Amino acid sequence: MQGDGRGGAPLTCPNTNRRAPTGVEMDVQSLRAHWRSTLRCDCPHCDDVHDISVRDVYLNGAVDNLHRLMRA
Repeated sequence: MQGDGRGGAPLTCPNTNRRAPTGVEMDVQSLRAHWRSTLRCDCPHCDDVHDISVRDVYLNGAVDNLHRLMRA
């Protein structure tokens, strides 16, 4: 699992309902190993720290990619 603060799968801020990048990118093995883990992410929209499951981050990214493909 790695993160650089730019890009990666998104989180949805529970306070503003806006998307923000987590900076987290995973390969299949890391995703499988951390599937039930929770991430703590600094939110650029509300300046709070949110706990979000790896599972939710992955699913948010998959939905975003699907929307992007449907618009193309």
